Formats: sequence, C-alpha cells, structure tokens
Amino acid sequence: AKGTTILDDNFVTKIPGPVHTGIDCSQSKVVPNPYFARSTLNETEYNRRIAFMNLPEKYILKIFTVTGEFVWEQNESHQDAGDGMAFWDLRTINNQEVSPGLYLYTLEVIAEFSTSNPQFSSSNPVREVSCRDIGKFAIVR
Repeated sequence: AKGTTILDDNFVTKIPGPVHTGIDCSQSKVVPNPYFARSTLNETEYNRRIAFMNLPEKYILKIFTVTGEFVWEQNESHQDAGDGMAFWDLRTINNQEVSPGLYLYTLEVIAEFSTSNPQFSSSNPVREVSCRDIGKFAIVR
C-alpha cells in the first residue's frame, strides 16, 4: 500500500504538539500548573522549567508576583520560544531562582502592519497590541 513506509513519497509524519493560535490570546495555558519542585516532567536537578502553551504567533509574555513585582519577560524571538510554545526556566531577570507562591502572567498579542506613511519603512512595520490575557499559576516546593 502506498504511504506505509518512510521510503514512499506519500508517507507523512505528524508530530503532535501545540501550534500558534494566530492572534487569539484566550487559549493560552501553563503546564504544569501547579508546578511542584519534585516534578520530573522533562527535567533534571539543574534544569527546571514550565511551559506556556497555545501562544499566538507574535506575543509578549510577562510574569509578575502577586505584589506586582516584575519577574521575567519573553517574546516570540526568544531562544526558548517555539511554535505556539514557550519555556521559562523559573529564574528571574536577575538570574535568581524564584520562590514558591502564586504568579501572574500577562500575554499581549502583537499585530504587525505597514502603513502608507513614508515615515515608516516596510522593514520596520508598526506593532500594535491586539489582544491581552491575564492568567495565574502556582509554584509549590
């Protein structure tokens, strides 16, 4: 039968996983939530992380403590960003390990467009926030 082995031209490999959600920000989620320090979900003792899933194509993701202290930020061009997914290594912008507690994240979806204004070149499109979402997650030690 055609397409039954990798040597056939009709063979297709499908890899399950998240895909970016365009400009919709309401489908984002954090995995695992709550995060337990003893979790062994794709981790080692020195490599701890949580994943943000179902992210749009262009975004800005910010994490805050419940008191409003800025913890971390990432956008779609970050080295740990993938297609519809981003990872956070549980470290602050000062490279300190985060403490247990409740955290809030904001997700801003960025829409890019070019204008007919000669002041803006096509290599520098205008970026505008088209959607915002706020979520929460917990870290338990």
